[in-house]
Amino acid sequence: MIKEDIITQIAADTMTRKVLVEEVINSFLDNIEKAMVNGDNVIIRGFGTFQTTERKAKVGRNIKAGIPVRIPAHIEPVFKPSEALKKKVYREV
Repeated sequence: MIKEDIITQIAADTMTRKVLVEEVINSFLDNIEKAMVNGDNVIIRGFGTFQTTERKAKVGRNIKAGIPVRIPAHIEPVFKPSEALKKKVYREV
């Protein structure tokens, strides 16, 4: 499912114009992004937490050339699902 599919589904569920739903979704995502850039966590109870995590510098390996490559320390975005979401999605394969 892509963003456009989500917009279409929400518009149908709420009988709202797609343009309005798209504005709301874009604002929602922008606010999550701004919070994460500022180092804040975004917690949506029953769904999960959007947060950042700091990764230490390390030495990796270029697989094709077989030479060591330095990977600098960096901060990256992470999504941590809630227990409720894990239970809903969980199934044996």
